[in-house]
Parts: sequence; C-alpha cells; structure tokens
Amino acid sequence: MPATIALAREHGLEVGIAFNPESEPEDVAAVAGDADLVLCMSIHPGYGGQEFMPEALDRIARTRAVLSESVYVQVDGGIDNDNVRSVYDAGATLIVAGTAIFHREDLPRAYRRLVQALA
Repeated sequence: MPATIALAREHGLEVGIAFNPESEPEDVAAVAGDADLVLCMSIHPGYGGQEFMPEALDRIARTRAVLSESVYVQVDGGIDNDNVRSVYDAGATLIVAGTAIFHREDLPRAYRRLVQALA
C-alpha cells in the first residue's frame, strides 16, 4: 500500500482507504499509512437504503483513535437524522448521507433537518 500511495502522490492525488464493516480499525490503520481519508462503511456496500449498523459506532471511535488527527474519518451507510449526531460524536469528520436526503420529496428541507440533527 505505501508504494501505491507514493505513486498517487507523485501525480498530485490525495488518497483514501475504504473498509467494510468486518475490517478491524487497527488493521486498516496499519495499511492506511499516509492516506488522507479513511472511509468507515456502516453498512455492507452494494445498494442504498440499508439501515445503519449500530456496532459501527465503536469501529468509528476505534478508527479515530488509531489514526493521525490529520486523517479524515468518513462514514457512509444508513446515516439519518436519528444517528448523525452519534456518528459525529464517535469521531467522524466527514459524513455521507444518501437516502436521508435524496429519497425525500423536499431535498433542501431533508438536508436542513440532517444538519439540525447534527447541531
């Protein structure tokens, strides 16, 4: 992985590492090296609308704890008004919300409600 990251840097790219719910944060940190972002999936990737896996909160906190503060911890999967604050409090610095916004009739209102739940 370090060689891949170095090659990406030679081309002026930033680097992100994504991991599935079964991956241990400590294992991810060992290969993340000099990455800019670590994406912690809180569902099994594949399709939208899945429910957030509550056990992801522990993995988010563990991920944040084992990475440098300069590395973004992004969380994707099942984010909604009911869990966005807990995800942030666990250590997420970037949050992806799809269904919570895009499957709503009033997109701007859905976005505002998500932001309000985070505030």
